[in-house]
Formats: sequence, C-alpha cells, structure tokens
Amino acid sequence: VGPANAGRTSMAMSRAGRKGEDFTGRRRLVWNVLTGWIAHVITLLAGFVIPRLIDDSLGQTELGIWDFGWATVRYLSFSNLGAAAALNRFVALHRASGDHDALRRMVSSVVACQVVISLVVALLIVALVAAIPLLVHQDDAHQTTLMRTVVALLAFGVVVQVLSSPARGVITGCHRWDLHNAVSGSTDIL
Repeated sequence: VGPANAGRTSMAMSRAGRKGEDFTGRRRLVWNVLTGWIAHVITLLAGFVIPRLIDDSLGQTELGIWDFGWATVRYLSFSNLGAAAALNRFVALHRASGDHDALRRMVSSVVACQVVISLVVALLIVALVAAIPLLVHQDDAHQTTLMRTVVALLAFGVVVQVLSSPARGVITGCHRWDLHNAVSGSTDIL
C-alpha cells in the first residue's frame, strides 16, 4: 500500500474490524479444511465408481469413448487460465481494504475475459465435434454419434466452468471454501 492509500486502507480495515468480519478466514479454517477433504473423497469415489459402472453396463468401447471425452475436458480446462485463482487474491485484498470500486472493476474485468474465453472454447468444441468422424475412423455410425454426443456434453460443461470461475474466485476470496467445495463435490456427483 502506497503512502497515499495508507490512511484510507487503515480506516477501511478498522471500520471492517468494528463490524466483526473475519478477513483472514481463521474462524472458518477447520470447517473449510473438512469440506475440502469431503470434496476430495467424493472426487475419488466418482473416479473409481463411474468407469466401473460404464465398463460393466456398456462395455469397453463405450468406456473408451468416455475416456476420450474426459481427456478432451482435461485439455479444454486449461483454457480457464487461472482466472479464479487470481480473482481470489484480489477479492480478498480489496475486501480487506474496503475498496469496493476496485473490487467491482476487478470482478467485471474477469467476467468479461471469461465470456470471451468461453465463446472461443465453445467454437473449438463445435469444430472438434464436427471433426470427430474425420479424426476417429469408426465403422459403426452409432459409436461415432455416441462419441460426438459424449464429447459435446462433457466439453460444454467446461464452458459452464469457465463462465462460473469468477463466481468461484469471489467465493474463495471471501474465505467460503465450504461453498466452493460443496459446488465442486456436487458437480462431481452429477
């Protein structure tokens, strides 16, 4: 904090301290860690159970199609570019200093960037789904249609994640990891 902002920052912090709000997240630490572990257990269970169910009920070919879809999702998830993590830091910083205008500007900028990124990802998904018959030489038209459907559904889930990453950044910047973990666990269950 520069000398010009030092007075404003200390006033905002003392005003926030009077309200009793915990900007450090210490009061919620144990609960946040516990919900984090629960979310990880759900993710592990989903990772072990779902492939077995697909293999037992549908077969090896369909499991391979789902694996291709999950791999595509992993690669597309890199398009998020860590926006939620960066926003997390600035939300915590601007909340603690009481600078709500800077907080609004930061969130608005990240939302605008994520909308553009999600549109680019959506176009990539459409191109990939259209190119699947050219990339994968499959004699069975049903299998090709299934692959296109699985990839499209899973990949458009990435678009939803990219669009919702600013909300995750705000939630975690407010030290509400329990909400973040509840959303993550719920999406794994779904």
